[in-house]
Parts: sequence; structure tokens; C-alpha cells
Amino acid sequence: MRVKFVNVDGVESRYFYEGSGYPVLLLHGGNLNADAWFQNVDPLGKDFMVVAPDMVGHGYTKPRGDQPGSPYPYRIAHLTRLLDILGIDKFTVVGSSMGGLIAALLYFSMPDRVEKLIIVGSGSTFNSEEDIARVRSESYANAKSAIGNPTL
Repeated sequence: MRVKFVNVDGVESRYFYEGSGYPVLLLHGGNLNADAWFQNVDPLGKDFMVVAPDMVGHGYTKPRGDQPGSPYPYRIAHLTRLLDILGIDKFTVVGSSMGGLIAALLYFSMPDRVEKLIIVGSGSTFNSEEDIARVRSESYANAKSAIGNPTL
């Protein structure tokens, strides 16, 4: 597995890559980075050209700066430009957790380029915004209580 940094419209961006042939884009979950795919890049690289980027604001890819609003359109634009810079036209995208949501949004923004969409364990892809907000609130309350009163 190899690593590279590339400037994507002013955003220093890191990605892992390996292999050759048909391109497969691996998208990590929220609050993670491309290291989540560490054990997958080399095995997949035997049959495919694998690219696993740190999405904007994750890992070693800089955050989006002062842009207001939802981060998702900006992440889609960033990934689109990264693919353009790498010369990847048609590809399969695999997204885990929040990466599944981003993968689905990437498909809807460029259905002519995404040939296959693989979503791995992503509740955010298929739930309503109200459900997502409720789950986030419950998760935050659970984490806050665990951090405030840790036990084995």
C-alpha cells in the first residue's frame, strides 16, 4: 500500500492507493480516516486500482474552512475533483457508515460515473433527517454518560 498527498483545489488531501485495473474508491465512516481500510487496500489491490482517501476534515485531509451549511455537498465536490485529478472516470464506490451516505450522494451526483455502489453498515443512508437527529442525540447522551462515569 502506498500513500500520497495531492492538492485538491487548495485542500491538501491524503489518500492510500494500490493496484491497477478497474478503480474502486473506499470511503471511511465519520470521525475516522482512510486507515479504516488499512487491511483492505492491499488485498483489493491485487485485482483492482484501489483509492482510499481521507475525506475533507478527516485524517490528514484539511477541513473545509469557513464554508457554511452541510458538509456533504463540499465532500462530494472534493471527492469529484480528486477523482478528476487522478484521471478516474468510471468506478465502484464502497462506503462504510457515514461513508455509505457519501457514497450514495456521490452516486446521485454522478450516476454516469459510478458503476457500482456498495454500502456497508450505514444507517444514515436510508433514514430520515429526523431519525438521524434522534440517533445522534441518543448516541451523544450515551457517550457523555460513559465518559462522565466510566466503568469496566
